Amino acid sequence: MCYPTQNTNSSLRSHERAKNTTGYIPTWRPSRLGNQRHDLERERVLHEIDRRHGRWNNKHPRWSVLEALHGYDRYRDIAGAEIDRFESLYKHILESTISYNRNFDIARSLLDKNTVLTKAIVEKALVYYDMSRSELDDFVKDFEAQEPKQKENKLKMLRTHTSHALKHVVRDWSIDGHAEREATFPYILDAVARHLDEEQDHPGDYNVLVPGAGLGRLAHEIALLDSDRVSVTTNEKDDFMNLAYRYITSTSRPHNLHPFLESWSHARTRQDITRSVNITTPITPSLDTLLVPGDFTLLFPHSENTYSAIATLFFIDTARNLLAYLTKIHSLLRPGGIWINAGPLLYGSAPFVQLTLEEVIAVAEEVGFVVERREEREVVYNFNGTVLYRNGYVAEFWVGRKKGGDGEDGALKRRGKRWLGW
Repeated sequence: MCYPTQNTNSSLRSHERAKNTTGYIPTWRPSRLGNQRHDLERERVLHEIDRRHGRWNNKHPRWSVLEALHGYDRYRDIAGAEIDRFESLYKHILESTISYNRNFDIARSLLDKNTVLTKAIVEKALVYYDMSRSELDDFVKDFEAQEPKQKENKLKMLRTHTSHALKHVVRDWSIDGHAEREATFPYILDAVARHLDEEQDHPGDYNVLVPGAGLGRLAHEIALLDSDRVSVTTNEKDDFMNLAYRYITSTSRPHNLHPFLESWSHARTRQDITRSVNITTPITPSLDTLLVPGDFTLLFPHSENTYSAIATLFFIDTARNLLAYLTKIHSLLRPGGIWINAGPLLYGSAPFVQLTLEEVIAVAEEVGFVVERREEREVVYNFNGTVLYRNGYVAEFWVGRKKGGDGEDGALKRRGKRWLGW
């Protein structure tokens, strides 16, 4: 992803502040002529996280960014504390048989290698959000002054969220993640490609929204279906994901990441825990893919009837209010636009209701969708395929079309094809 050149003194100061011993210096790169979406979105984000707006507490958007920065910046210490805990449990017990204690030293050295990536993520974010190193350091000092039990609970959260985001980097931006992507991406990409063919008689931009986009690989794959017509907007609420995404899609620099160091369960061999994964960007991230961070239900207030397609992957069951998600998706689509969904119904985050699959479909149809295609398949959702554990779901796939326009009645006849899946 490219970003516009900034000539302001504040940006230059941020650029200098962000330099450190990793040798990576983030820079703003000029956007494509006429594409101002990234410029405008960064202005919106900087305005939203301005500390002068609202009360300064853990609900403030700037606090959330600083907390994610804290997790990445102190990754070595936070993750290393878990290694120390393991060592305290097993020290001396197994040394005579398998030299077990050396595993802790190996794990610590590999955490040091992971830190190259986490520090680069921090540097990029400090520049993008126009934050100083001293502001982050002050935030961490305030954190350290907390009551011990409160600090311990928060450290667990930081470790979990940082580790989770790094594993999503693996799923989206490594060869190792190919199998998981292949389990779901083709259905969505094929549905968008077919809808693009339908829309040949309607010249102009084809806008796609991907809420809950995580590390964004799906969105960039969609953008590459037709670089002349397709424009993609992604949305993600989790700032740990967003910070990693902004770095990964702004650099061609490869990284070797050891993402499985923090859980020693289910391993066949020590290599299952210590193995490295190459993180790279095999596709050129598309400038026509824009990240809009924040709560999906509260964003896009003036975007009714804007999008040609909305793709939700492992997303709708994250809703506290599923009806709010469905009505939002419906309102954002153009008449005749399509909603492509893929995923299970693994409800979390204290949902107000937990609908069955058939109830979700019934509510979607009541909201104003015609569900044209449905199928299901088993999907493995596991970040380390070599271990003695498989986590999977029966994922439901469907395409729903917003009623209205000639797409509802004429698209399938015009295409003249039977849906065959993939």
